[in-house]
Amino acid sequence: MILSAQDVEDVLIMSSDESVPIDKGVYINKSASDLSIFEVIKLPIDQNWERATNKVPNIGVNKTPVWVKFDIKNLSDKNEFLLELAYPNIDNITFYKFKDNQFVDSLQITEFQGFKQRYFDHHNFYFPLSPKYGETVNVFVKISNGGQTLLPFEVGSLKNFVQKNTTKDIFNGVYFGIIAAMFFYNLFLFFTIKEKIYLYYIFYLLIMIGTQLTLQGYGFRFIWPESPGFAKISVYLFGSLSGITVVMFVREFLQTKAIIPFIDKILIGLVLLDSSALVFAMLSQYEISYKIIDFVAGAGSFFVLGVAIYLAKKGVHSAKFFLLAWSIFLVSILIYVMKNYDLLPFSIHSNIVLQVGSALEVILLSFALADKINILKQEKERSQIEMLEALKENERIIKRQNELLESKVKERTVDLEKANDDLSTAIKDLKDAQTQLVDAEKMASLGQLTAGIAHEINNPINFVSSNVSPLRRDIDDLLSLLNLYESKAGVFFDNAAQEEIKKARQEMDIDYVKEEIELLLRGMQDGASRTVEIVKGLKLFSRVDEQDVKKVDIHEGIDSTLILLNSSMKDMIDVQKDYGSLPLIECFPGKLNQVFMNIISNSVQAIANVPDRTERGLIHITTTTLAENYISISIKDNGPGIPEEVKYKIFEPFFTTKAVGEGTGLGLSIVYKIIESHKGEIKVKSQVGKGSEFIITLPIFQEQRKVAY
Repeated sequence: MILSAQDVEDVLIMSSDESVPIDKGVYINKSASDLSIFEVIKLPIDQNWERATNKVPNIGVNKTPVWVKFDIKNLSDKNEFLLELAYPNIDNITFYKFKDNQFVDSLQITEFQGFKQRYFDHHNFYFPLSPKYGETVNVFVKISNGGQTLLPFEVGSLKNFVQKNTTKDIFNGVYFGIIAAMFFYNLFLFFTIKEKIYLYYIFYLLIMIGTQLTLQGYGFRFIWPESPGFAKISVYLFGSLSGITVVMFVREFLQTKAIIPFIDKILIGLVLLDSSALVFAMLSQYEISYKIIDFVAGAGSFFVLGVAIYLAKKGVHSAKFFLLAWSIFLVSILIYVMKNYDLLPFSIHSNIVLQVGSALEVILLSFALADKINILKQEKERSQIEMLEALKENERIIKRQNELLESKVKERTVDLEKANDDLSTAIKDLKDAQTQLVDAEKMASLGQLTAGIAHEINNPINFVSSNVSPLRRDIDDLLSLLNLYESKAGVFFDNAAQEEIKKARQEMDIDYVKEEIELLLRGMQDGASRTVEIVKGLKLFSRVDEQDVKKVDIHEGIDSTLILLNSSMKDMIDVQKDYGSLPLIECFPGKLNQVFMNIISNSVQAIANVPDRTERGLIHITTTTLAENYISISIKDNGPGIPEEVKYKIFEPFFTTKAVGEGTGLGLSIVYKIIESHKGEIKVKSQVGKGSEFIITLPIFQEQRKVAY
């Protein structure tokens, strides 16, 4: 309900159930900075005060303190309210409360106070009010601040502000979670790929987190609560460092030094300007520092946009991704700056637009960096194809030379024919060794990459796994507290409030929310456990780079291979394991993992390629100990089987029954060489339509040696 008087200048509190913004009747005085409160209240309102015309007053940047006044009239049945100023980056603020021009109370918060000295434990500023029904409170506020200052005042109950700030905290938590996830993701990529651009990007993300923590007030509240000096300078520190890191990232990402050196020098100039802003802040010249940061943020953003457009038109692929991400971020900056300069209204949307824009920019730039990896991968693949073509050309040359040599040898003596046979044998051995060397190098690289991925994933997933239980405990505590509030509702709330709480509980469907929380926590726990299992499998499989004989558990190698192949067997193939009691085996563990991978993946592919299959696929793995220090490993499937004419060729290099482009024909030949190098034996049993069985026999002990190929 609204009173009929249309020209009432007081902020009217219509209900105790909602907060009311103070968007009228606000007066500002910028010329009475040296006067005391008792001198200020005597100043004529029509000569010394300027009435604010905006819903959220903007007093700009002022070197001297500014006085603000307004009146609050209580027309509700409650008398306990709070006055909130939701702008945490203010150096000094003093609240004064008068009733009928008689001083009642005051509260001062200065730049020299630690956060724990505040009357209310929150980064926004709060002042208690207690007007009786129909009573008018006169509020005076003295503000001193070195930067841009907005005055979003609101009046409401403690419950109102707790609900509002909880929603805001959840939003900010999601935002910081996104930025932190991108930070650790790109940090992992940096340690994996060792590209300098990722180092610039993670520094940029780190400074972005610090900037938002400062602007939103969380930094002073949670991280440096006892360092008011740092809290004051942090706005300028992170503001200038944000500009410096983003420009350094742009220079590296767009390669401006190599492509457009003149523009690169201008970008370096922007870095120097931001550095000077930091120096001015250290010298307490906050107004100058703020203006430099604002200028570089505005002019620099448009300049970088122009550079991106220019490079995109020149066909620079990475510039197109950057242009999209930067355009979104620039729009959010413009809306945020226009809000600061009162060109757009102050609202929840204009206040969070910078966070939304920066989050989208971070995600898109991460995609752009991933695209850069793909380009590097494609270039590497092209070089490998060129190397393969060169090897094939060498092979053709050798073949022609052999044919020519053979034709000449036939014209000579038997001794020369024998020499030619020896030469052919040597060439064949050389080709085999060359093939094995290429494969060994590939598997070593794969092992290093796999081990690196497993190591980098292990730390964050352990963090997630270890935090699920505390999170569950904290949520249980919150639910217990909620139940306690509900049980005590009849004591502390009147019937109307209880009815409203009951209505809100029904609308929220609190029982469903509790069940959903339990399901979400259980899903997080299951996902984390599954990831830990996969990481364990990756660690075991990544032993391909081990070059010395080691004692290992063969069953661990088989299990790790099955974990890696689990996605290809899902809902199609069952695995039956009959493990015997095996001792630790001396072997090259990575090489044996390669054997298991090749044989089991061949079985999976054979079963999957059977059309109109009526029975489920089955892979049966059996291990036993044999006499005379040997073990046996049997891998049997119920696939289509191998024809007799093919069975005797499967271990030959380059022999394959797969379509062109689907196989190299090297897998089983490598398996044969690995088993042979272990002084073992491999046999195959197969019947068409019944399946195949590979039987591997290995000695328990090996000579202490290194891989010879």
